[in-house]
Amino acid sequence: MPDFAATDVWDVARAMLATAIDNDVSCGMNAYNLCRHCNGSINWDKPHDDIVHEPSCPVLIARDLLTGAPNA
Repeated sequence: MPDFAATDVWDVARAMLATAIDNDVSCGMNAYNLCRHCNGSINWDKPHDDIVHEPSCPVLIARDLLTGAPNA
């Protein structure tokens, strides 16, 4: 396995989290926040951190990398 610089891994993880959530306003009052990678969604008026992602979603992996949490 290649040996990546930790700062590079963290930069990629931060970018993943910063760009993963999309706000779909095409539905008017039924707008929602949507994960671009696993399609997890939640109503637009709730925090996007409350989205339930698929277990293999890259967003969860990025969060684990940034927090140092072990892979479940």
